[in-house]
Amino acid sequence: MSRLLTVDREQSDQVVKDARRIKFSEKQEKVFELVAKGLIAAFPDIEPIIIRGLLRLSVRDWQLQNQATMPEVDKWPLEKRLQVTKGILDIFSNRFYRILRLKTEEADELIKNTVERVFSSYVEFARNGYKDPI
Repeated sequence: MSRLLTVDREQSDQVVKDARRIKFSEKQEKVFELVAKGLIAAFPDIEPIIIRGLLRLSVRDWQLQNQATMPEVDKWPLEKRLQVTKGILDIFSNRFYRILRLKTEEADELIKNTVERVFSSYVEFARNGYKDPI
């Protein structure tokens, strides 16, 4: 996987810098970390700080695109919140692809398929009342 998914250092440094300004509530941070851990495990060759940065920026992008805040989303029914998570992960996939050093169809498919598996694990976990680890 490492040959396919090598990030551009300058772009990844900018992601980390930009993401540091994005803050979440304590509850949101717990859900964020849960999803981040799944992504970090799925992409072991990518530095965790880059994965977290991409995910934070994806959350922010989703909020701007949908004109909704995470505190509002917290009040939505589970199925609607899962749709939000799917939307955020789609943005994550696109952001991740854009910072790759070598952009290929194979890398794009690898990212999308891996993110889809992480999302499926998260859905099962969420529907189980967040009782079992991913």
